[in-house]
Amino acid sequence: MLKIKVRYYYEDMPKLEQLENSDCIDLRVCNITNLPIFRFHDGGWDIYPGEEIFVDLGVSIELPEGYRANIYPRSSLWKKHGLILTNSVGVIDNSYKGDNDRWRGWLLCIGRLGQRHTFLKKYERILQFEIVPVMPKVYLEEVEFLGNKDRGGFGKTGRI
Repeated sequence: MLKIKVRYYYEDMPKLEQLENSDCIDLRVCNITNLPIFRFHDGGWDIYPGEEIFVDLGVSIELPEGYRANIYPRSSLWKKHGLILTNSVGVIDNSYKGDNDRWRGWLLCIGRLGQRHTFLKKYERILQFEIVPVMPKVYLEEVEFLGNKDRGGFGKTGRI
């Protein structure tokens, strides 16, 4: 079992936990730092289609040596809110472990059909992360030819 150190920035935020039947650990929206203060009401934020939001996830984490974290959107992020993670997968290197290396993410509100805006509650679970081994060090050797049989082009796997 891996042991990781977590620093929390909000006393009242729910603590991170790995659920027994889950491969990832959920991350919560703690603050949205690029929206005006008046957009926070009733314990959450109004977000409109076309807006990018900078989300504070409320933690800094020291990953074990030889590991990194991959951050993905939870499936409910799109389904409930019409939000996507702008870089598809966030990668947090092992070196990003200082006391002020807060985990954050950029999200884009595309919106859902018929939805004028979405409401994102403080501490709602929006993203998830997994801890994976880092890529081994590689030597990239330049060659004139690879000497392998061609597969047939991009997007051709499994086609007859």
